[in-house]
Amino acid sequence: MITLKPIKTWEEYEAIVKLEVREEQKKFIESNLQSFADAFVWTETTGSKTLVLGIYNGDIPVGFTMFCYNTVKEHGVAELNESLYYLWRFMIDKNQQDKGYGKAALTQVIELIKAEKPLGQANWLYTSVQPENHAYQLYKNAGFVETGDGNGIKNDMRMSV
Repeated sequence: MITLKPIKTWEEYEAIVKLEVREEQKKFIESNLQSFADAFVWTETTGSKTLVLGIYNGDIPVGFTMFCYNTVKEHGVAELNESLYYLWRFMIDKNQQDKGYGKAALTQVIELIKAEKPLGQANWLYTSVQPENHAYQLYKNAGFVETGDGNGIKNDMRMSV
């Protein structure tokens, strides 16, 4: 059973940092170590909130996700006048892919944000993804729609929460 868990111990942190995507996927996502650093620096420099979670199959770490809560001005979405969630990182370890864990974990992330609003009230969940990334279809299947924003390297997508 796939669950999301806060990373609370050094051992959990070390296990999550060791997870990595397939070689051909590395161009789409930073390492989990870089993600922890990004979360720390983002929180310290902007005052925005970030939540990092391990994705587990029972007691076995199989992935990592991280999302932040920020204002539209910080994210650069001009047409909205409210705060939002941003799915900043989402990965399943190369040895755990193709088992349905990504779909199950993404569903849980969306439900967590919709039901609990763990970092604050918002009506939107955004992410950015390159269309050739396998995650692109995962996000579309989960209900994300393209916003038309992006810079040719990635597409911004959003869903209401």
